[in-house]
Amino acid sequence: MRLIINDEPYECRVNPGSLLALLQQLGFLSDDATAFSMRFVVALNQHIISSSRYASTALQEDDCIDVLSVITGG
Repeated sequence: MRLIINDEPYECRVNPGSLLALLQQLGFLSDDATAFSMRFVVALNQHIISSSRYASTALQEDDCIDVLSVITGG
């Protein structure tokens, strides 16, 4: 499955199925879906996806996914 992640082409050997599975595969999340250790926002095809919808969000060929880190400061 071809995806574009943070503006870079990415080829999945195995279809991850859901956004949650992809984020786990990429190391953004642990296998425990409730353990959100990193602070980030995910956009799928330019639409922000709530973390509560990661598991139910199916991925399609050529989807564009942006994982944006939250940075604090002044």
